[in-house]
Parts: sequence; C-alpha cells; structure tokens
Amino acid sequence: MNRRYVTPEQARQRDRERCREYNLANKSGTRLRHVWNSYRLSAVRYGEMLAAGCAICPADFASNQDDVDHDHKCDHPERGIHCCERCVRGLLCRRCNLRVGAYERGQNSDADIAAYLGREQSAIMMQVALF
Repeated sequence: MNRRYVTPEQARQRDRERCREYNLANKSGTRLRHVWNSYRLSAVRYGEMLAAGCAICPADFASNQDDVDHDHKCDHPERGIHCCERCVRGLLCRRCNLRVGAYERGQNSDADIAAYLGREQSAIMMQVALF
C-alpha cells in the first residue's frame, strides 16, 4: 500500500480550492442561492428585478454589481431569517445603495432617494396590510 497521508490542513486547502472552482463555474446559481437564503427572493422575482435595472437611476447590472435594498428594521427571528421578500424594496446599483445608506443615516438629503424610499415604504405597507 502506497497511500499518501493527507494532513488536515492539506484537506482543508483542497476543499477550499474545490469550493472556489465550483463557485466560479456556477456563479449564477451561487448568487441565486444567496438571494434566496438572505432575502427569500425567488429566482423568477430576482430575474424580473434584475431585468428592470436600478430602482433609482437608469443603470443596468451588466457588471453584476446589484445590491438588494431591504428594510433593515425587518427581522423574523421566529422564522430563522433576517429579511423576507416583503421587506425587499428593490435592486440598486452600488452607487445608489451607498446613497440610500447615507440618507438613512442622515448624512445627505437627496430628493431622488427620499422619493424612492417614500414610494417603496407605501408599497411595503400595502403588502403588509394584505397579509
């Protein structure tokens, strides 16, 4: 028998490399799993939002830099998740997502952001009333 002993560190390194290769080969599936696990957005709903582009500016997501904008006050510990589809406000480009964060912290007063948050807040309240 000529078996080569593999140390635990070598096994971890091998597993990390396999995961990295898998994730690179299955980027869209990995992103869809993340969106489902984090926000409970179905692949169909996420695809619709992705096709619509940024909810604030006319940017598209050709560079795969979409950020899921959600209400951070949404928390469902009884269901084991921190966010749900009802709390998702839309997909934003990175720039607009940073602007929304600054607006929520009171660091700027952008009219586009205020209009977006007001519009999305009223849509969320209507969804909550239906449930």
